[in-house]
Amino acid sequence: MDITYISYTFLFIYLSFDITIFWKICSSIFIFNLFYFSTFAKKIQLDLSHFETAANQLEQYRSIFQKIESENFESKLLNQLQGKLVEGNYKASTAISKLSSYIDSLHTMLNLPIAVLFNGIFLFHVRKYLDLLKWKQSSNANFVEAFEVIGRVEALNSLANFSFNNPAYVFSEINERKMIQFQNLGHPLIPEKFE
Repeated sequence: MDITYISYTFLFIYLSFDITIFWKICSSIFIFNLFYFSTFAKKIQLDLSHFETAANQLEQYRSIFQKIESENFESKLLNQLQGKLVEGNYKASTAISKLSSYIDSLHTMLNLPIAVLFNGIFLFHVRKYLDLLKWKQSSNANFVEAFEVIGRVEALNSLANFSFNNPAYVFSEINERKMIQFQNLGHPLIPEKFE
């Protein structure tokens, strides 16, 4: 059955009662919107269940993305990684902020009076859910790559921290002769007095 047919049926039924036409139209639209919202309610609740504890984590990731995006790196590798977070109009920190705002908006659905009022008048949660689906389609590939960038930056940060904390350690250099040569070889877990 076509959805417009249903809405016109409701409109006809309400207009046949003895109330002013304005209130009949408004109440028809309100009821139609609530029926339309009810078709999305379970889908929205299912998606929200995946994001139950994600609000704080999303904020933390946003600040990490923003820090990497705004930093001035001297390293070519770090500049390449930064370039993956900022491509054209896309910024990973902005994308995650949008995701966070969509989730926050959808969480208001848990307040029943607000959900009835907002969806009856504006179809608020349906619109936000459709925005979330558009976001998933447009940002999904970039978003996966953005999290890979965080992983690479964290790994590089760990190596830099290790190097800074252990200035006496020597890092191997790759040569073109495919030769391995050692001088004063030691192991990081064996104290120097036993080497």
